[in-house]
Amino acid sequence: MRLGRSRSPRVRTIGPSGAVIVIVGVAASTVLVTFGRGGGTGAPATAAAPDAQRPVSTTSVTSVTSTTSTTSTTSVTSTTSVTSTTSTTSTTVSPPVLLWADEFDGAADQVPDPARWRFEIGGHGWGNAQLEFTDDAHARLDGHGHLAITSEPVFGAGLECWYGPCRFVSSRLTTDGLFAQQYGRIEVRASLPRGDATWPAFWMLGVDRAEIGWPASGEIDVLEHVGRRGDEVYGALHGPGYSGGDAVVGSTIVDDVTSFHVSAVEWTADAIEWSVDGHPSHRVERGDVPSWPFDRPFHLVVNLAIGGTLGGDPTEADLQPHSFVIDHIRVYDLD
Repeated sequence: MRLGRSRSPRVRTIGPSGAVIVIVGVAASTVLVTFGRGGGTGAPATAAAPDAQRPVSTTSVTSVTSTTSTTSTTSVTSTTSVTSTTSTTSTTVSPPVLLWADEFDGAADQVPDPARWRFEIGGHGWGNAQLEFTDDAHARLDGHGHLAITSEPVFGAGLECWYGPCRFVSSRLTTDGLFAQQYGRIEVRASLPRGDATWPAFWMLGVDRAEIGWPASGEIDVLEHVGRRGDEVYGALHGPGYSGGDAVVGSTIVDDVTSFHVSAVEWTADAIEWSVDGHPSHRVERGDVPSWPFDRPFHLVVNLAIGGTLGGDPTEADLQPHSFVIDHIRVYDLD
């Protein structure tokens, strides 16, 4: 989710591997973000934590030497027999420590845990000319371990938006004031809607945005999707010199956005790397961008927007309810 921007990413295929580069408003000499087109695994991701062990294998093989000695009367062949030996050394990697999570367990129609989330209410466009009015009635547990954020058209409800009477309602949730994290693995497992102007997002904002403003406080978009763009999901970074329409953006094609997929970032002091279903997507390092406002805590935001600078104009496909269904959100310490 971006604050105040419009963009049309440029995608160029290079090399036999099909890797692609997307550079949005940033000169190639400044930042080059490469990502694969592989996307998801084709099967719903599990809710398990990242692998706790990664064995490292070292193979050594003794070469075979054959020696033949022959005389005029007797032929003698001598061969040295060599056994190929493989040695494997296992290195145990400590599993990441789970710092915060919401598994969205609870009865159907229950509100999200108020100790973890608070609603953000309004119809002012949220900096992106979004068309929905976000209220506290369109994000509920479904009774099966999910949170469903639902958008739907609304007429004659007396809700005022920045453009006049509101045409859509949805919900927007944040951990601002309740939880924030600096560095770690942040992941969401979710199923995305297939509208045209639907714009679901799971993202993060610097906690000092109210004091220093955006984009000085930074923004990390873990997952974004636009309905009319099919099965392509995005991850983006915003900071001074590369925000809004000039954000650094990478994308991955998944097999079906309506299936559950795990989108994640691994965020350290020197780099942020995106992945989808465990497959690396793209990576931005501190030296790739003109500024690095990511050495501060960030809070979480999750919402379903309609229209706006990225979602575009709604169509008949959006004149029905659509749901952004979230299985879990987890934050791990990688140290």
